[in-house]
Amino acid sequence: MAILNSRRTVGLDISQGGLRLAEAHIDHGTPVVDSYVSRVLPEGIVSEGAIIDAERFSSILREAFEAGRFSSRNIAVAAFGRRSVVREITMPRLNRQETRAALAVHVPTEDPLPFDAGEAVFDFIPVEDVKSGSKPKVRGMLVGSASQPVISIIAAVKAAGLRVVAVDSGPIAVVRAIPETIAESGDYILIDIGRSTSSVVYVSGGRPRQVEITMDGGDIVTERLMEKLGLTRGAAEKVKLTRDPNVLERYRAQFQEVLEDTVTDIAWSVEGMMQAHDRIGQLVLTGGAARLHGIERAFADRFRVSVSAPEFTSDAGEEVSLVAVGLSLAEHGASANLLPNEVSAKKSLSKAAAVSVATVAASVLVFGAVLGVTGGRAATAQDQLDSATSQNTQLSAEYQQVADAEQTARRVSLLNTDRTAATAVESDWSDIFTRMNAVTPAGMDISAFTINSFGSSGSAADSGGDGLSVAVSTTSSTLPDLTAWLNALKSNPDVVSAKVTSSERNQTTGQYQTSVTVALTPSFTYRYVQGPQ
Repeated sequence: MAILNSRRTVGLDISQGGLRLAEAHIDHGTPVVDSYVSRVLPEGIVSEGAIIDAERFSSILREAFEAGRFSSRNIAVAAFGRRSVVREITMPRLNRQETRAALAVHVPTEDPLPFDAGEAVFDFIPVEDVKSGSKPKVRGMLVGSASQPVISIIAAVKAAGLRVVAVDSGPIAVVRAIPETIAESGDYILIDIGRSTSSVVYVSGGRPRQVEITMDGGDIVTERLMEKLGLTRGAAEKVKLTRDPNVLERYRAQFQEVLEDTVTDIAWSVEGMMQAHDRIGQLVLTGGAARLHGIERAFADRFRVSVSAPEFTSDAGEEVSLVAVGLSLAEHGASANLLPNEVSAKKSLSKAAAVSVATVAASVLVFGAVLGVTGGRAATAQDQLDSATSQNTQLSAEYQQVADAEQTARRVSLLNTDRTAATAVESDWSDIFTRMNAVTPAGMDISAFTINSFGSSGSAADSGGDGLSVAVSTTSSTLPDLTAWLNALKSNPDVVSAKVTSSERNQTTGQYQTSVTVALTPSFTYRYVQGPQ
């Protein structure tokens, strides 16, 4: 049996089809895998990011852990599946404990979440300070997951005799597994193609700055091969990663179609990041489908940048999960922790003599954990609980005041807009729409122009009002060069920016449906002509 080291962490990467355990360390900027084990999970054990059959999962995990001779029972996992998110948001500048408590009260995002925010866990990774009025704010990444899948993973890991010490985000963890030599060459986009989802991460200075998750993964590649080649799922999985030159030559045309579709699935995310960040020098491909023959060339041809697909292999020659490796290296870069607060409370109370009241307060905030202690420790724990409850009440009240004030300011701005608009003459939009239509690539039909937002006066803009945003929806039989289209749109003097917000292929009709958001200059920001009429 290996000697256990409580200061180390083992990363556990879970998917619907398997689990992977990794223990690693950093040597001169490069991750080194000390131990690695993977196991296949039979169908029905994992679904939608949650453990469905805990007994069978725990049995397989226990056997895998013992086989790997890992040095620690501390486990870091990643929330995964369609009920986990990473979103860009702006928050007041708070410390880590205050931020998590504030997110439990209010989640500052207008985009719909794929789960009930009241039954979820959140964390926030700061990226940069932003100027916004008199109060300092921070732009960063909101990381969240429905609580139930996270709790199911924690319980199943515990049943295997192990302990979950962190619940991270897979896309964030993968960045920590990328060698420093890649980061030293400049900003890059990391594309991790998982089984059911893919993540696109903009990395600058070795740290994740922006994350987008798409609902297309390696399973879609397998299904396309099944359809085009008439294969069973098992056979398609083998063909997907084959290096046999005879097989590759026989199915060359079908492989090319699958490659093009795979690139198209995530093209809009990559295009948007490359438009927003002009220092991106390369794409880095990871995940199972990144081993698809020819995929590096397909991405390089599409985006005209350098493409690499770094590989890690175990001593047995098995390809290693970079998610599992990154999870074991939480101290070597940005990380999130979605460990529910009631679990954190139990961890903290087991070391009550060594932690401060502030740490215990952060652990029991929101959930009001019940403390099972006796004697003199009971009084101490009760004092800590009372203090935590008081701090939580005060923090919640202060944060709600900020939220109420911001909401009131937005309502006042809208009232001023309506008052100005009531006596103004509406502008003519036909000219800008005609010019936008003129640069639309041949073969694309514009199905809708949608005005998403507008101001009504110069004074409103001066006080921070949003400019006009127009959504352009199109359909086409083939996907055009999105970069060229965006550049053509931005060459219009009235356009401030243009970015692709979605691009997908309708499996029924075969048509591509693409949406672009275009922001216009002040000459078209205001829906109404100002001044005397």
